[in-house]
Amino acid sequence: MTLRITATHSQFSHSCIIKSFRDIEADKDLVVPDFVSLMNFPSLSLPGNLRSCVMCGTGCPTAAAVKYKKARTGSKSNSDEAFIPTQNKGLCTLCDVHVWIIGSSGMEIKWCKGCKNFRCWASFGEKGHATKCLRCRERQREKYAAQKAQKEENEQRFRELAY
Repeated sequence: MTLRITATHSQFSHSCIIKSFRDIEADKDLVVPDFVSLMNFPSLSLPGNLRSCVMCGTGCPTAAAVKYKKARTGSKSNSDEAFIPTQNKGLCTLCDVHVWIIGSSGMEIKWCKGCKNFRCWASFGEKGHATKCLRCRERQREKYAAQKAQKEENEQRFRELAY
């Protein structure tokens, strides 16, 4: 049975659904169906170095095509044009920031740029607009703290050797 996601870009742009902390705690560990069953459209290569987004079906350039275009034109600025990053499994940059609702269960899901997969929206905690879930943000925090401690340790060794 294929689950379909029911949402459009305009339905969820800058919207926020208020949930109580208890709802978030209860929902954050819900199991999300596998990625392939959540796709609304097949991932197709299209003419002109485009791919179709698996959620909205729009033909978008790939990250490689965007990089090539910037190099060719000498453009340094980021465009507002949606594209499909290599690590996004065929999901465009417009769809990877929205909250989606699984039609059959009503589960709210969002793309996590750390897990590189859909996660239950509640797993993003109170920062539902964040790009990474709580688990990935915590892992990033720990990694940063370890790097900072290593840097301070290296600086201390350098000072000791300098004197």
